Amino acid sequence: MTPWKNSSKAASRRSRLLLALLFALSAVGLACQDLELSVRRDGPLVRAAAVFRWDREEELLSTLREGLESRITFTLRAFERSAGLLSLLGDRLLAEKTVARSAYFNFLDGTYIVEESDGARAAYTDLAALLTGFFSARGVALPVPRQARRGPCYVSARVLFEPVRLSAPLSIVSLAGAAVSHTSAWVRAEIPQ
Repeated sequence: MTPWKNSSKAASRRSRLLLALLFALSAVGLACQDLELSVRRDGPLVRAAAVFRWDREEELLSTLREGLESRITFTLRAFERSAGLLSLLGDRLLAEKTVARSAYFNFLDGTYIVEESDGARAAYTDLAALLTGFFSARGVALPVPRQARRGPCYVSARVLFEPVRLSAPLSIVSLAGAAVSHTSAWVRAEIPQ
């Protein structure tokens, strides 16, 4: 066997081992997060509720107590299924809504603060209430009028969670920020007729 063929086999084994290791690490990351989605009809609107589950909640609480900020962004989209040849172009987007919020610890009064992107704030002293308020987006309104629809519709949702949100002066450490963010897979829920 020539040295070239031998080194080629070793490189192939190393690349397969590296791919297996990356797959195992991604599977561990997926096991710690989950997104649940439910929808209900409310006249011309669809109300969606998305709940993110993360099994390392104690790490989040200790991070907040250390003075760092966490951020979560829910993205919800309503689609109408395309039929026939139009299905090749994909489903039609009817509505999109983004719910973003940040959480931090207020050292002055010992409360956890959850701040919405529109500036609304909620203060929590109970940790279970904090986790429920931070990790869920309930009653998100998506306009999906029945008369505008031609086919069945569904809502799709995804979450981007940053347990440690780096501030602008710390953006030099961009690798740390990328390593700690979690993006869920898109989940779907059918809109009832």
